Amino acid sequence: MTKSSKGQLKYEISELNMMLSIALAFRYSTESLEKEILSMDIAPEDHTPISGPNTRTKHEVWVAYKAVSHFTLHQAFESFVKYVLAVEGVAVPKIHTLAKLYDRLSNESKHKFQNIHDDTLLVPQKAIAFMYSNVKPPTPKPAHISTVRQQFEFMDQRMRLHLRRYQADDIRKKQFTTYYTDLGPYFAMLDGISKYAHTLKFS
Repeated sequence: MTKSSKGQLKYEISELNMMLSIALAFRYSTESLEKEILSMDIAPEDHTPISGPNTRTKHEVWVAYKAVSHFTLHQAFESFVKYVLAVEGVAVPKIHTLAKLYDRLSNESKHKFQNIHDDTLLVPQKAIAFMYSNVKPPTPKPAHISTVRQQFEFMDQRMRLHLRRYQADDIRKKQFTTYYTDLGPYFAMLDGISKYAHTLKFS
């Protein structure tokens, strides 16, 4: 990584290629995991033991798998946004919140992301929430999302996707945990972002 005469950061092509490859790996790993969840005899509201009276419930297994798939979904979005920032010559910050990363994109990229969002997330997406505390936390309010930034804020604040590997903390913090039931539209959005990313020219 070096600086150009205009003060922009220039990433090595090998760095950029690796960033893009990792973004794609997270995207397809998430889809593979979601397919595995669908192939298993588990469901979010099924609290029967998975194979005996002293084993985890089907709900618990579903939650565990969804925690991982939601985390890797976030990693896919984060990796693609950071790749676009790098190609645009912006110093990629060591942060994980999607809304703040989105704010650093060029106006052209923001416009492209919004078009992709509008084309892929055509209808409100279904999400379900569970609480795992003896003290009921405040019930989440319905979310109204029409922009990419609102979508990313929802993922950051309500979904807390970048913290899903620490999902057990939600119990101690007395928080609802929200899950997308169908990640298909988000895969479509990622694919749109991927196609856009592949059109960008290294500076």
